[in-house]
Amino acid sequence: MVRTCYVYKINSRSQESLDLSFHRLPADPVRRGVWLSLLGIDSANKLPKVALICSRHFDVKDFTYDFAGRRHLKDGADPLEQF
Repeated sequence: MVRTCYVYKINSRSQESLDLSFHRLPADPVRRGVWLSLLGIDSANKLPKVALICSRHFDVKDFTYDFAGRRHLKDGADPLEQF
């Protein structure tokens, strides 16, 4: 499955995505609103059913790694503000 960052439009098949992970927007409406605000996305925009954000939007400390080296977003992590 090809994954694409909703903000940067980088997909998982591109050369620049080799070190990226992709994460779903939160299902909780309040947290989702916080993420959209921080990412500079107008909440009135029609988002796809599954909107993904790449790991470039988060700080290194927002991740844990499993025994296989896969990156997982910590609970409560928020994306960095866009400028």
